[in-house]
Amino acid sequence: MLDAGAGTGFLSLAARLGYQVSALDLSSEMLQRLRAKVAAESLEVEVIEGPADHVPTGEFDAVVERHLVWTLPDPAATLMTWRSAASTDRLILFESAWGSAAEPHEALKAWARTKLRRLRRIPPPHHFCSQ
Repeated sequence: MLDAGAGTGFLSLAARLGYQVSALDLSSEMLQRLRAKVAAESLEVEVIEGPADHVPTGEFDAVVERHLVWTLPDPAATLMTWRSAASTDRLILFESAWGSAAEPHEALKAWARTKLRRLRRIPPPHHFCSQ
């Protein structure tokens, strides 16, 4: 299983259930936290630093993600890449809209902010981790 945009490893901890997991994330700080969780439970998880739209080589029976698709520069292309990376074409996506983002006019504002951030080449704030 490939956990795309693994962050601190919420979905990667499926290794507890015996799944072979590869965790992919752009943030080295988030991956450090994932490594600590994995080590604390003596689990085996392959940790890969890189962007979620660049799938590592290998075969995955599924690609999973949690609250990531909205951050991708080209979500449709990335979904196709993930689909081809999963040997069973199995994608498991956990997405939602919270609070004011669930309101149509707030969603439009959020979309505009995201586009402006991309034009200015400012990475999404969740890619940074303060301690």
